Amino acid sequence: MTVGNKIFELNQNEPGELQFLTIKDLKNNELNKVELEKEYDPYNFRTRNVGENPMAIIGGRYKFFILNCSSNQIIGPFRPTQRGLAQDAQSGVLYAYKLIENGKYLLVNALDFGLFCYDIENLNNIETVQFFKSDSIYFKGKYNFLDLNKGNQYNMISASCGNYRTEIESGIIFKNIRLQQDKKQNVKNQIKQDRYLVFNKINEDSSNSELIVDMETGTLLNQENYNKIIDKILKE
Repeated sequence: MTVGNKIFELNQNEPGELQFLTIKDLKNNELNKVELEKEYDPYNFRTRNVGENPMAIIGGRYKFFILNCSSNQIIGPFRPTQRGLAQDAQSGVLYAYKLIENGKYLLVNALDFGLFCYDIENLNNIETVQFFKSDSIYFKGKYNFLDLNKGNQYNMISASCGNYRTEIESGIIFKNIRLQQDKKQNVKNQIKQDRYLVFNKINEDSSNSELIVDMETGTLLNQENYNKIIDKILKE
């Protein structure tokens, strides 16, 4: 992989042996060689961002690293954690990666464990983003990730990926919205009918209004549509 004036190579002689990231200049002179944590399967470059702060994801079977292509720094490894019962020895295998919002977020899909979202805007302080889901079937369905930004403003991302799929579908539900917090600075929310996630939005005039997310579809509802849905449910 070539980024700018540097070549990045992943090397492993035999399965199960140590693996290295070798960094060279364009004349093939070795600049640095970094040992990676042992993994039986070979590491690969999974996806990358070539913007102002170029970076790449180095993925293995159960873990991945983030490579800062400017500083040559390797961050990690990261291992998505088990949320429910593991199905077999394959549980946790990493199948899909996706960078969104100009490299601010990284979405990762792990077999049986489901989707994970990482805020990687600050590579020195990578955080796992909180998620909401309408059920506890982690290997499928819609995930709704809520991330707190500066100034108590929130972004919300919808994402989905089947268990063995290699492509992640995603979209932005809302961006830079101020939401009401409790005394511990956790966002206030209610879940209704096991499907509708309700926040208190703080408007520009400091008044509050409800912000309603349909967790099954990953979309916003306005108050009128939400009331119609609730009325219909109550009548059934």
